[in-house]
Amino acid sequence: MATKGYTIDVMHKNLYKYHQQGEVEKGVWPVYESTGPGASQPVKVVVSGPVDPAAEINVEWTFFDDGEVLATPLNPYLAPSQPEPDWSEVRKFERKLQELADQGYIHTTITDYIERLDKLGITPKPLLPIADSTWQPPSTDGISRWMGKMGILAYSLHENDNLIRTMNYEASTCLAAVDLLAQIAEGEGHDVTAARQLLETGYLHLMKAQVSDATGINPWRGEWIYGLENNEGALTACNEAKTTLLAVLNKSPVVVDLDERKLADSMRPQFQLRQTDPDDVPDYLEITSPGRTVTASWADDGKLYLLELAIGASDDPSGQDRAKRTVSIKIPLAGGLLKYSPALVEDAIVEIPLTDFDLLEKQIFLPLSNGLIGLGPDLWLIKSCRDVHIAARVESDTGDFIEFTDETVPPEGGVTWRFYIFDGQAETALYLARALNTHPHVLLSNIE
Repeated sequence: MATKGYTIDVMHKNLYKYHQQGEVEKGVWPVYESTGPGASQPVKVVVSGPVDPAAEINVEWTFFDDGEVLATPLNPYLAPSQPEPDWSEVRKFERKLQELADQGYIHTTITDYIERLDKLGITPKPLLPIADSTWQPPSTDGISRWMGKMGILAYSLHENDNLIRTMNYEASTCLAAVDLLAQIAEGEGHDVTAARQLLETGYLHLMKAQVSDATGINPWRGEWIYGLENNEGALTACNEAKTTLLAVLNKSPVVVDLDERKLADSMRPQFQLRQTDPDDVPDYLEITSPGRTVTASWADDGKLYLLELAIGASDDPSGQDRAKRTVSIKIPLAGGLLKYSPALVEDAIVEIPLTDFDLLEKQIFLPLSNGLIGLGPDLWLIKSCRDVHIAARVESDTGDFIEFTDETVPPEGGVTWRFYIFDGQAETALYLARALNTHPHVLLSNIE
């Protein structure tokens, strides 16, 4: 936020409580300060909710939620129902505001609130650690409701979170690579107008496909299909733009390096992996898959292991048994440290002792946008985000561990998850995460 010019962040109390329950239960401090990963300067953070009496001020939050909830009867989120506003609720809210004003409260902006605190001599306290999350994590188990957790309603059985989110990742990578190829071709004097139009179409589809409603909270079938069809539209437009540019350049195949932003002579990284000796297969993983077979295969080069999980069909072809739609893999977490790359800061690794959290539910869920998370000292896991892009659950109650769970695996199976486990330093692990996920070499060819 600071690098984009923002100076104040507003956080819902439930988000802070999810990570630091004791701090919220005693009353939040009027203003905190935080310098997050990747930021060069701190921002002020205002957390909603009752204020710590030690601050000796009274603060009342009149409303902090989606605007529709204030004045819309029943549930405004369930399509195709579109209820009209209840104007009596609006008038009731207006009366509440007037009553507070009559009691001496000042209705003001967050910016003015911060300025008044400064004049009162109330200084910010350091914001305690939080992780990637949603604004209401207790009700959605953090980000997992959109990355592997099935909705609670009966019509949620059609969900397939991993398909939608891995297609998002695949389409985003394709468009980034072909867009770079268009820049290179244009720099060489070629007309790329047609390709640019296709890329614009592809990016529009991708923006629509990334809508959160396609995988959560309780996506109805139309929302899921919307995400799927726009993913397909993004990939189709990207491939057409690729074909157009390769014809313009009269080259095929080409390798695009999204890290160095140039054409490359070969793909990277290149691994010399061989089937792992049965005696050397890591035995600390726990795979759970009720009603279906999951076959694990391992390959390694001594430092890097590739784990492939081939998920078979369920013995409940109807897909009605939710337990048999679920596949999970659990991995111990050693060292008591949470080490990962936060969203939007994929070029850095943060380290937070688990004891620095006061977790409301003894767990947190992380999206792992670059796939990387630490398993212990100099031991790392990288999920291949174009194959498996579900949330990582980190628990610190019954013994520290990391778990990936997808409750929306299709009954027909045919899904393969890929994870890399790397034994080495953080800098190399981060390089691998970038090379495998966020900034890979991409092979573009007319041969499908």
